Amino acid sequence: MLQVLLSGLASGAIYGLVAMGFAIVFYVTRVINFAQGQLLMAAVMVGGATATLGVPAGIAVVVGVLAAAALGVVTYLVAVRPVLAIRRIGFAWLVSTLGVALLLQSFAALIWGPTSRPFPSLLRHDSVSIASTKISAQELLAIGVGLLAVGVFEIVRRRTLLGKAGMAVAEDPEMASAVGINT
Repeated sequence: MLQVLLSGLASGAIYGLVAMGFAIVFYVTRVINFAQGQLLMAAVMVGGATATLGVPAGIAVVVGVLAAAALGVVTYLVAVRPVLAIRRIGFAWLVSTLGVALLLQSFAALIWGPTSRPFPSLLRHDSVSIASTKISAQELLAIGVGLLAVGVFEIVRRRTLLGKAGMAVAEDPEMASAVGINT
């Protein structure tokens, strides 16, 4: 029972991070980026491919994150900004980001194949024993990273000028601009 609970927490932490990304992007930009899940997939695939080349796992993770960030910028510049500039098209950015999602997914299947593969282990220990049950160290890492990310986000959001300005812009961009916040 504890095994299922801990594995569920690990999976939930990953889904929670993805959902948090969707929520933050939508809250600030009012754009739902349907390619965001595929950007996460790209980070994992590039990181995993980098790790299989013999690069240390920590560096491989950073390479994957940087690759996904670069793809995110390209997605914005190519698929979102030009469409938002044409105000008469309304929700065309939905179709545009969905197209990027399908393109990234197809490109990944072409490069790495359609089957799933495990990410190389980031930690030395394969599993950890907790109350007579075993959980993989990577699952514990996922839970820890999820909790840390949510905690850091909440601290930044509530206690920093950047966080408060971001909340003001998300709530009412026109009013935030009127009081001097660069939207």
